[in-house]
Amino acid sequence: MFIPGIVVEGHGAVFGEWARISSAVEGVFMERIAAGAFRDALTADALSPTSSIKIQINHGHDSIGMQPIGKFTLLEEDSRGLHYRAKLFNTAAIRDLVPGLAAGQYGASFQFSVLIEDVNPHPGRSAHNPRGLMEKTLEQVALREVGPCVWGAYSGATAGIRQARSGAIRSPSARPQTSRRHAVRSAGGGWYLGDRSYVLTANVKIMKGEGARL
Repeated sequence: MFIPGIVVEGHGAVFGEWARISSAVEGVFMERIAAGAFRDALTADALSPTSSIKIQINHGHDSIGMQPIGKFTLLEEDSRGLHYRAKLFNTAAIRDLVPGLAAGQYGASFQFSVLIEDVNPHPGRSAHNPRGLMEKTLEQVALREVGPCVWGAYSGATAGIRQARSGAIRSPSARPQTSRRHAVRSAGGGWYLGDRSYVLTANVKIMKGEGARL
């Protein structure tokens, strides 16, 4: 069922990193992800067979199609961001992804709906925002999908191949909701069934353990 001995692992999102978003709907603005934004999405059943959170290649917009490419064994928030680990299904099309991952040609990405965000319409100019564009901080999101993606607008995410091992979901303690604007929209001007999709680029590291095969 799974490619023997290896998993894909990395960070699908990194906290606190500002990025310039150009949206056909919302215009141009700066955005970052707050620590804790995924907490409510990472419920105890996020790793169950019936979970709505999937791992896909290129958000399902690929020759493989909308089908999942594997099964998560870990989804958690850590000090860096959204940490994921997944076994890959043992099919010819998915095995063909491994050389590209090994060559550093894939970043990581995630797709989600915005639930709560903090908006600063007039932040002024700064080192990360030299034009003084509107700034938005994602504080709570509904996670839909995480996985490798070719083209990226964000830096800091990772995807790697390593020896397969079991994992467990970590459910951080709940935090009080803040009275922020609620919205559902897309990133970078791209719409995915009303959800926003981030694409994060990174250097891919190959992590192989004993018995791993490429």
